[in-house]
Amino acid sequence: MLPRAKLEEGARARGVDVAEFEKLNLDLRVGLRPI
Repeated sequence: MLPRAKLEEGARARGVDVAEFEKLNLDLRVGLRPI
């Protein structure tokens, strides 16, 4: 996984909370959602 700080930065940039961003990031990694 990405470093925590990077996740938080990405989450803030997208206006979502970190937990949601981690879930989204995980979904993207396993191919459940298109980018």
